[in-house]
Amino acid sequence: MNTNRKSPYQGKKAGHQDEALAEAHQLVIQEAMKLHDRFGGHSIQYYYEEILHQSHFTKGQRSVTAWNAFLGAEVKCINDGKWQDYHHCFVFLLMMTHHLERPEGEERQKAPALAPEIAERWNSMSPSEQKAATKDLINDLQDRREMKALSTRNIPVEAFHDAQATIKNLEREASHYLFAFYQYLTQ
Repeated sequence: MNTNRKSPYQGKKAGHQDEALAEAHQLVIQEAMKLHDRFGGHSIQYYYEEILHQSHFTKGQRSVTAWNAFLGAEVKCINDGKWQDYHHCFVFLLMMTHHLERPEGEERQKAPALAPEIAERWNSMSPSEQKAATKDLINDLQDRREMKALSTRNIPVEAFHDAQATIKNLEREASHYLFAFYQYLTQ
């Protein structure tokens, strides 16, 4: 199939599409200007970007699944070091074979890193075992999602935690470079 050939209507269509996109762009700019005039406090560019990013906030949430609940509970159990209180013996085996118990001051384990091992356990369970293991967990996960959606956000605290995490990362990088520089000097 030759993809280099163009339809006789393609040029006209593309021109109309470009015009329509330009008109839509102008409408977004006009709405950003209206928001700036109405509320102030931020630049027109700020409101423009907020309008364009709105789709990220309005997307629907994925449904709660038994797998999500199981994975979240297993990861939480590992991070909290409460594997001995948990009813899944898999967590104990995982921690013993992969040394996943989190020492004091270490970062928490993330679900994507642990998912393959936890998936092995999940896939080895029968559907009835999966249902029994996640019966209460699904309700808990749904409750947490609802609380998160309905709770008020504390922007100053979130900004503080973001700044604190950034400083921690900078300290870690600086100490790494200082150590490397010290090693270079002592050679």
